[in-house]
Amino acid sequence: MPLSDHLISRQMRRWELDQQLQERFARDEAQAHGRRDVVAISRERGSGGTLIGMMVAKQLEWEFYDRELINSVAQEIGTEPEAVEAHDERAPNFMHNLFLQLLEGKRPTEIQYLRTLVRILRSIRGRGRAVIMGRGANLVLPDALRVRIVAPVDVRTERVADLDDMSLAEAGKEILSSDRDRRQFIRAHFGVDAEDPYYYDLAINTATTSLEHAARLVLCAVEARRAVTEEG
Repeated sequence: MPLSDHLISRQMRRWELDQQLQERFARDEAQAHGRRDVVAISRERGSGGTLIGMMVAKQLEWEFYDRELINSVAQEIGTEPEAVEAHDERAPNFMHNLFLQLLEGKRPTEIQYLRTLVRILRSIRGRGRAVIMGRGANLVLPDALRVRIVAPVDVRTERVADLDDMSLAEAGKEILSSDRDRRQFIRAHFGVDAEDPYYYDLAINTATTSLEHAARLVLCAVEARRAVTEEG
C-alpha cells in the first residue's frame, strides 16, 4: 500500500474511533441525565443528616446507603469492612496506612478504596432510586440532588452529648474531629471545600427547622426535579 494511502486509511480510522467515542459519550450522558432519582446527602456530625436521609428513603421507598457502602467496598476489594473503615471519610495518611498494609497484608490502599467507592457510587446512580450518605457522592454524582445538612457547633454538641451519653467536652472534641476528617477527606480526594455551597442544590440548617420538616424539604426538591425532567 502506498504511503499516502496508508496515511489516509489511518486518519479515517482515527475519525471513526473519534466518532464512536463521541457517540458513546453522548449516550452515557443521556443515560446519566435520565436517571436522576438519587439524593446525595452531605452532613455535619450531629446535624441529624443521617436521620433525615433515612426518613427520605423510607418515604420514597428508595434504597438507603450509609455503612452499606463500606460493606460494598470491602466485598469488592476482597477484605473486611474494618479494613476499609481506616479510609472511610478520612484524609489519607500515607505512612500510617503503609505501616498497616505491611503489618496486616490485606488492608486496601487509598487508591483502591477511592476507585472502588467511585465505581460503586456510579453503579448505584445507574440503578437510581437511592439516598446516599456522604462519601463525596455529591461530587462523584453531580446530577444527583445534592443536599447539605448543617447546624451550629453548640447545637450539634448538645445533640451528640445527649444521644451518645457523653460530656459536652467529649462531644465537642468528637464533633471537631469529625468535621476535620470529613473536610480533609473531600479536600484530599476531590480538591474542593466541603462547605462550598456551589456543590449543593439545597442546604438546610437543622437548628432552625425540625428533622421532619427538613425531610419534607428534601422530598419537595425531589418532586420539583422530577417535574422539570418530565417537562424537558
